[in-house]
Amino acid sequence: MSHYRYFVIETYENRGEPSSKKIRTRPLSGQGVSPSLNVECSVAMREAYPPGTLFKVDCKVTDREGTSFLYRHFMWPYEVVTQEQARQFIEGAFAKQPRRSERA
Repeated sequence: MSHYRYFVIETYENRGEPSSKKIRTRPLSGQGVSPSLNVECSVAMREAYPPGTLFKVDCKVTDREGTSFLYRHFMWPYEVVTQEQARQFIEGAFAKQPRRSERA
């Protein structure tokens, strides 16, 4: 899975994970990836909103040194979404979205 797709991710407080990041992000379940994956994304985005905020972002599954995670460039735009918007996206649009290379 090396292509970019939209995912809904959520922020959460880092409690005991081996990372210096106070606020982390992970994908919501039901999107074809494990919700235990971390997301490499903008620190400014993560810290501008309270933990539990949901974002719709363009990213891809990658791995570095054998650890899988979702990656997105820190300067790319993002969309804050509600729980309902996240549910609708995951239930409907996720399986139907085009790959980044197929988008206009």
